Amino acid sequence: MSRQNELFGKKCRDRLTGFVGVCTERVIWLFGCDKYALRQIADDSREYKTLPRVFNEQSLEVLESIVEIDPNMDDMCNQKKFFGKLCQDKITGFKGICTGRTTYLYGSDMYCLTPKSKKKNIARHSEWFDEGRLEIIGDGIPVDDVNAEKPGGMDSYPDLSLTYAPL
Repeated sequence: MSRQNELFGKKCRDRLTGFVGVCTERVIWLFGCDKYALRQIADDSREYKTLPRVFNEQSLEVLESIVEIDPNMDDMCNQKKFFGKLCQDKITGFKGICTGRTTYLYGSDMYCLTPKSKKKNIARHSEWFDEGRLEIIGDGIPVDDVNAEKPGGMDSYPDLSLTYAPL
């Protein structure tokens, strides 16, 4: 069981860096890595318009509750349905193996599709899509085939706002 419902909406501090922010997202990878995103809060409680910083759940300590969430929120959603499957975006036709999922504080989910390389040893960029845009078109790869005892993770994050700047 994850700490999602314990951390979401809480002001947290990363024990290693001292970074403080509100936990608003959880990023889960096919190969077992599970990270939480903290968004920095300005002194007057406004959110800074910067990308969140992502941390391992073990390094986060809860400081106070900022937003109450449903404690029974399903932390798996449709992850088992999509993870490891070959999927296609219904709008663009983009195809790839579903390798990641981001869940947001208020319940929306995005999934990461990682395309196969067209040329040997040349990686292609993964893309993020809302759950409703995906359709499963093939089997892909079993989740157990890519899980590791000590999972690493990716630095890829659904960056939907490259123009953000502090308020």
